Amino acid sequence: MESWTLRLLLAAGAFVLVSLCSAAPPGPVPSRGLLLVANKGDHTLGIIDPVEGKEIATVDEGGLALAAIQQLYRMVVSEDERVAALTQANRDKDEVIRRQAARIDQLQQLEQTVEILAAKLERIENGDAKASLLMASK
Repeated sequence: MESWTLRLLLAAGAFVLVSLCSAAPPGPVPSRGLLLVANKGDHTLGIIDPVEGKEIATVDEGGLALAAIQQLYRMVVSEDERVAALTQANRDKDEVIRRQAARIDQLQQLEQTVEILAAKLERIENGDAKASLLMASK
């Protein structure tokens, strides 16, 4: 094959490859979900189109579908309760940590005060005249 033909084929292939790569959709394609509704009265499962606001189908499995949906609901509620309990436990831990941090700050301030007073007492004991005046004024 001649070199110009090979070059032309390579250029065409590169163009096709670039065109395919840049042909992605402009954004996420919106999904269209359905709602499943358990009808306790007639033991059926209703399939609802939320966009249209209409029931598009009813599934009658002799109550099996309803039982399955109820079990799924119990599982979701149970998981939600577990997540709520863990969230509260984390909040409680955060509160304990906050209180301990505040207590540490208080202890550090007290330690600084003791260090200052110890330094003043040492100056008084060493005969510092200014420190003696402070002691006499108190």
